[in-house]
Amino acid sequence: MERFQLLKLNSAWLVRSISVLALLLLVTASSFAFEIWCPKDTWIWDEDVPYYDYEKPVVNSYYHYDIWGPWVEKNMKCGEGYIKVTWKIKDHYGDWHYCYQNITVKAKHHYGSITVDCPKEKTIWCEDLHYLKYEKPYVHSYGHYEIYGPWVDEHLNSCGVGKILVTWKIVDDCGQWQECHQWIWVKQKSSYDSYYGPVTWWPKDYTTDYCQGDLSPDNLPHGYDYPKLASDDHGCSSLGISYSDEVFYPYGDADFCYKILRTWKIIDWCSYDPYDHYGHKGLWEHVQLIKIHGGGEAPDLECPDDITVSVSGHDNKAYVSLDPVVASSANSCSDKLYVSNSSKYADHPGADASGYYPIGVHWVTFWAKDGCHNTAECKVKITVEDQIAPTPYCVASLVTVIAWHEDGVYTKLDPKKFDLGSYDNYTAKNKLKFTMDPPILECGDLDTNQVKMWVEDEFGNKDFCSVQIILQDNMGMCPRDSTAGLYSISGNIKTESGTPVENAIVSFANSDTVSTVTASNGTYQSLLLRPEQSYAVIPTKEAHPMDGVNTQDYILLYQYVMGNATLDSPYKIIAADVNGDHQVNFDDVFALGSMILSKDEHMPQGMHSWRFVDAHYTFAHPSDPFQDDYHEYMTVSSLEDHMDHMDFIGIKIGDVDGSLGKLEAREENDTQLIRDMMNRLPSQARELKAKVYPNPFQQEAILEIESPQLEQATILVHDVTGKTIWQLEQMLQPGANQIGLPGKTMAQEGIYYYRIVTGTGSVTGKVLKVD
Repeated sequence: MERFQLLKLNSAWLVRSISVLALLLLVTASSFAFEIWCPKDTWIWDEDVPYYDYEKPVVNSYYHYDIWGPWVEKNMKCGEGYIKVTWKIKDHYGDWHYCYQNITVKAKHHYGSITVDCPKEKTIWCEDLHYLKYEKPYVHSYGHYEIYGPWVDEHLNSCGVGKILVTWKIVDDCGQWQECHQWIWVKQKSSYDSYYGPVTWWPKDYTTDYCQGDLSPDNLPHGYDYPKLASDDHGCSSLGISYSDEVFYPYGDADFCYKILRTWKIIDWCSYDPYDHYGHKGLWEHVQLIKIHGGGEAPDLECPDDITVSVSGHDNKAYVSLDPVVASSANSCSDKLYVSNSSKYADHPGADASGYYPIGVHWVTFWAKDGCHNTAECKVKITVEDQIAPTPYCVASLVTVIAWHEDGVYTKLDPKKFDLGSYDNYTAKNKLKFTMDPPILECGDLDTNQVKMWVEDEFGNKDFCSVQIILQDNMGMCPRDSTAGLYSISGNIKTESGTPVENAIVSFANSDTVSTVTASNGTYQSLLLRPEQSYAVIPTKEAHPMDGVNTQDYILLYQYVMGNATLDSPYKIIAADVNGDHQVNFDDVFALGSMILSKDEHMPQGMHSWRFVDAHYTFAHPSDPFQDDYHEYMTVSSLEDHMDHMDFIGIKIGDVDGSLGKLEAREENDTQLIRDMMNRLPSQARELKAKVYPNPFQQEAILEIESPQLEQATILVHDVTGKTIWQLEQMLQPGANQIGLPGKTMAQEGIYYYRIVTGTGSVTGKVLKVD
């Protein structure tokens, strides 16, 4: 390090010349007031070069000075070489002094490839392309390097959407280089409001009285013609515009001839998303209303003649075929006519009012209207006559007693006691007229009589059914022959729980069969019968299938057949044999479910709603009573005296839980439960089996027939009257055969019966159609 050296002077010299001494001291003091200590030469590792802090010179001075620098000159390759550092110092006299330092650089590491962190892939909006700046890569190296680029390769469509490839090249001082690639994805973003779009205003609604002109946008005034766009500069968008017209003519009273709904659409092809159903992604719409007023004369309208038709069969309506009304108009402002009718029974609401009309008189009004609210009308009278007699249903036989009245001894026959559900195709049940022929029975009519119950509808159509009435004189009100030597048979009929069975018919069969009816307490007593004769005492009762039957019975039967419940008496097991085949299985579950869901008031033909068992009979097999040879009647081999206590247990079919008289209301949730359970019924193997699903059904149903062999079959469908409404000849294949039932033929809701007949047997069942 350069330093000024202090001069050494002796004392003799100083004595000789004080002035000189003073001058020398002044010079010496001045020289030793400014010293510079330059940094020594040194060495560093190459990895420290980027972060090396160059040491400044140290200046010792009493006066002001300035240090300039450093000036760094690097002479390196692959991490080795030297660095020359220069500093400049300016003293207070303005003189310059220099410090030089040489720093030797040594490579601490072996030079391999440089490490480069390229800019990451990113996504931008197309509208940001103008402001895009390309990010340089980050380089990690122990030596010097240079970054060249960027080279930009754009792959963009007409909307400015696509991708950009940015390439950089990095070269170190060893001559090694790497490339860096960055993908920039450019997405579309509309520059317009998602709701209002590029429109400043849409065309306003327009009203005109001139109906013959051209109403295209080019012919409409300014503000009513085309949408006004906010700007001609659409950025990253590509706009298209269109419109379409829908013409509407008035229906009913209106203050216009017709209206045009003009639907304007503006689309941005660059942002349009056809799958965006909830927003306005690139597509904007507006509806412009154009209203046209006008006038003119009313249309001409010609109505068909009045018509009278009659119903047929059991229908309460008839098809009425009318000629369409003829309408014409000379109104030049409205060339369209709208014809309507007031009928709620017409197949169509226009000029043709043909359709199915119920019994009665109907006035149908026709209107013709043009597009300028000019109207005309006319009326047609339609008369549908009922010439169909009611369908009477009455009890087959009844036992009654003669009674005393102030005007004599007789019995007045009340039709309500004989009616079992008579109905008419039109007249409501409460408006049907019931009469008996003869209306009374007198003492001369004791014993068996045939009477007629007449049913008459509102239109005078009537029919009858016959009833056998056994008239008895239990109180001896009528004069009669001696009854010595004659005997009676009596007893009591109750359910297992002790509920009396009222109105059961008890027949005493012999060569001449007579009958009686149980009283409200369940007791019965025959007429006086001839002695020494054999008699069969046979109780019967036909009642509504749903008496004592509810949803709980169905659930209990279902669980019993599934093995999840028990029936604790043979009478309940007999009640569970709904189809009468002396076994309890899923066929009975199906039959009971159909009974609950149906609206039929009668049991199917050949089946009875009540069964009876000798009350004194003891079952040998109470858990399977069908193994016993029990009878539903009792016999008297020879009547020698009055026979009392000829008692029976009455069994209501379907009343599995014994709740007769406690019928619950069949609510909607109960019937739905039964439908669901019936749809889950498992199949059972048979020689020939058939089932319908779904059952009940609404529109379509499938009849599935399980056949053990290839055989010819006749398939028939009957309504509740026994009428065959459909028949099919079908060759059955072994296994399952599926046949579609004629849903359109089974038009009315209710029960229908199907029967499959083959050379080896037959199967019968029923299906319920519901709305």
